Formats: sequence, C-alpha cells, structure tokens
Amino acid sequence: MEEWMEKLKHTVFTNVSQHVDEDGDTCIQFDWDGFRLELCLSEDYSTNSLYPLYIDHVEINGEKPCPLCQEIYDHQTGNFCDTMTDDVWMNVLFHRLIQENAIRLHWLFLNYEEKETSV
Repeated sequence: MEEWMEKLKHTVFTNVSQHVDEDGDTCIQFDWDGFRLELCLSEDYSTNSLYPLYIDHVEINGEKPCPLCQEIYDHQTGNFCDTMTDDVWMNVLFHRLIQENAIRLHWLFLNYEEKETSV
C-alpha cells in the first residue's frame, strides 16, 4: 500500500479537467500514463460538500492497460476501476487532483471533504 501512496504522490497527471455529468454529478477527468480516467464525486447535501466516490476508465479501447489495475478494459468488462476502491487512496488522489493548476482555482471556492475511511 505504501508503494501506491508514493506513486500517487509523485505521479504527473495531464489533461486535468472538470465537468458536471448528465446526472448532475461533478467529475474530474485526467490522464495517468496516457490512460484517461475519471474521478466521480458525490455531494453530501447536509454539509453542501463534495467527496470522492469512485473511479471510471473513460477510454475503453481494449488495448492499453489501466495504470492502476493493470487490466485491459473493453465494452464487455466495463469501465469501473476496482483497484482504487480504498478510501485512503481515493482521498490522496482527490487532493492531488484538486491541486492541479487547471482546476485548482475552482476548488478554492468549493466545499469538499474526505471520503470517510473504515479504519
């Protein structure tokens, strides 16, 4: 687990962007080693804050393995990345992404919290 934490802390993310999907959820898309991923957030309406929920593979091309789970995904296997289901990792990734220059200013004005961990 420490190896993943170090990798997350030092990874260079590219093409970081943020959007609201068709369900009204905030999503942060980014490239990790040339593989397009999306961190989806949920809103806690009692506190009006966002927290990380799950990660999806955005480009399902069936050729390049995901840098997280090392699986090659296609339309039969789905797009959910099951490696990053640990809440601690998810929080580290979330904080790294919202510090990226492309979206950092936006996050200065948003309420957010860490996903509760089961530790």
